[in-house]
Amino acid sequence: MHITLLLLMLIPLGTPWIVKLIFPKEIKWPELAVTIGVTAIVTVVVYFAGIAGVTWDKEIWNGQITGKERTHGSYVRSYSCNCTTTCSGSGNSSQSSTHLASLSILSLVKATGLSTSTTATCNGSTASTSGDTQFVSLTVAGQQIVNANPNTAISFPGGIAVIINEQTSSGNGGNTAQTTVNAVHITAPGADLVIGSSHSDITCP
Repeated sequence: MHITLLLLMLIPLGTPWIVKLIFPKEIKWPELAVTIGVTAIVTVVVYFAGIAGVTWDKEIWNGQITGKERTHGSYVRSYSCNCTTTCSGSGNSSQSSTHLASLSILSLVKATGLSTSTTATCNGSTASTSGDTQFVSLTVAGQQIVNANPNTAISFPGGIAVIINEQTSSGNGGNTAQTTVNAVHITAPGADLVIGSSHSDITCP
């Protein structure tokens, strides 16, 4: 590196001497000394500035990735529900309903006028249930849903699944029964989200 600097300085430092030899009377020794000194300083500054610039470029553009690591974590996202839930029951029946004016979860699910309803009734000593999901508009990953049959499931890469109008019922086949309807149920690795849920149950005498 220092040999290169010396070679670069030969031209700017040697030129004043050559001029002095050709015109010995026009150029005085003090002027020659100042010219050589200034030239030497400028050459050294420009040389080391160039080295610094080259080193900086190499640090930015010639970097290497030495390793990669995949990190898994759980994440919670809150959203405005803008919803109402109503439950009622008397005598031989019980009812529950949930209504969401609007819903938007990232770009996955968007809906307006989303509602669920459930009913449990007694016909004598026999219990029965019913339920359904209704909506004005519903899109899942940009796909418009027109009719959602019970337990309509849509799967996506990465283990993500969306169930529309999810319905589960149970009972003893006699005087007890219960049912739950979820408007939207989203599952993913490390996540389980239920939206717009209604539940009714009953025990008949």
